[in-house]
Amino acid sequence: MLARLRRVSGCEWACAALLALLLTQLAYLVGDTGYGRVNALQEALAAKQVEVDTYLHRNQLIAAQLRRIKNDPAQIEVLARYHFGMVKPGEIFIQTGR
Repeated sequence: MLARLRRVSGCEWACAALLALLLTQLAYLVGDTGYGRVNALQEALAAKQVEVDTYLHRNQLIAAQLRRIKNDPAQIEVLARYHFGMVKPGEIFIQTGR
């Protein structure tokens, strides 16, 4: 026997539509495209910004060192002595433990 179908009232349709809307919004809020995902992307962006700031600071230090090398010939001598162990003619090189 088939059960007798009853008519669905407008209020029931509205409740069903509201429930569907709420479920859709809930899926948006907690799903992969919701606020959780946005928050995760914002945290990743903040971490990358810290990394970028570190590199910018490093580049500024390198640029300052490059300006010193270009403008001060004595700086070239300091670097040549320190990094390559170069000496002037007539100097005696004495190596100590390093």
